[in-house]
Amino acid sequence: MSTPAGSSQRVSTNQGGTHPNLLGLLARRQKAQHHYSYPHDEAFAALKHQIEEHNGPLILDSGCGTGASTERLAQANPKALVIGIDKSKDRLRRKPTSICSNAVIQLFECAHFWHLAQASRIRFAQHYILYPNPWPKKKHLARRWHGHAAFADLLALGGRLELRSNWKIYLEEFAQAAHYLTGLDAHVHRYQPAVLVSPFETKYHRSGHQLFRLVLDLR
Repeated sequence: MSTPAGSSQRVSTNQGGTHPNLLGLLARRQKAQHHYSYPHDEAFAALKHQIEEHNGPLILDSGCGTGASTERLAQANPKALVIGIDKSKDRLRRKPTSICSNAVIQLFECAHFWHLAQASRIRFAQHYILYPNPWPKKKHLARRWHGHAAFADLLALGGRLELRSNWKIYLEEFAQAAHYLTGLDAHVHRYQPAVLVSPFETKYHRSGHQLFRLVLDLR
């Protein structure tokens, strides 16, 4: 995946359609009943207290990068507490210098956070996953979020889930996996953003990529 500066090459993959092994992988994940062994997390405990004190909707921005998308979501949803999480210290060092009072940007690995939030029965009104690393090589299916052991936790967080990507197959696989686990249908379509919400969206749009959006109602 290219860095969000300058022009961007299109996704290069040796996969021509949705992965034939996706549902088999999901079935094995379900049978294995994967268990996490994360220790007590003081940062999460503090954030959980902030969530419990908030009197309004919760919005999650997973893989928020520099936090630019979190800031824009907070501006658009002033009554919500908008939480941006990313595992990269380097990206988070470049977060906006001035943050909305209703935005929180923290260092978390997404799967870790999703598991802790699900175990704490935290539910979000909206959940955004904007331009995740697609891991486009066929052999890397298990590294995509819909092939990951954390996928069930992701879905359990509820709300209106919105996923954007410049690789349509990623969204089609995500929709297939979500239907397998929940029976719910997700809608995948071409997307022309009125407002460019993240550095990657800006980069891909300006590079002439086709952008796609998936919306899944988990409420």
